[in-house]
Amino acid sequence: TGNTSSQGINFEVKYPISVKFSRSPNVDVVINNSPESRFKVFAIECKFSEAYYPRKHSGISPKYIELDTIWDDIPNLLKLAKEISPDDNKFIHLHPAQLIKHILGLKEKFGKNKFRLLYLWYDTIGPESGIHHKEIGEFTKTAKADNIYFHAMSYQDLVIKLAKNYRGTHRGYVDYISERYL
Repeated sequence: TGNTSSQGINFEVKYPISVKFSRSPNVDVVINNSPESRFKVFAIECKFSEAYYPRKHSGISPKYIELDTIWDDIPNLLKLAKEISPDDNKFIHLHPAQLIKHILGLKEKFGKNKFRLLYLWYDTIGPESGIHHKEIGEFTKTAKADNIYFHAMSYQDLVIKLAKNYRGTHRGYVDYISERYL
């Protein structure tokens, strides 16, 4: 809130982690800010139903852990990366390897404290939701311990915030998304 420096929005943006890799992870949405802004970008990783697919998420390849200096100021994320490499037997619904790669690419491009990463997901009811919430909390705690600006929000919470703040000026749209996603 209060941001007046956004200058553009892009989708499926790739931020290379190292020249050692031929592919870079896609960040779903990137809001670019003015050069004088504290945060150069707001990056958003969006999940709708993917978190609840029955297939297992991949871990992080050992080749990422072998990178030297990129991990120097994020020891907690390095520890987590080692725990989920080469296979992720720790998380069921959250895909932390993907989030770590996004953080590494954003950090390489902008520096550790010049971006914010939001995990935006569709919440559900039942035990899967509880597990997902726990995993999100664990990842958030790890990222924050390394002073990474990582946040998580459900689509439902986003729609409620939009309804609260913008229903008066954008009633039609707010009613539409409220009916569709809540």
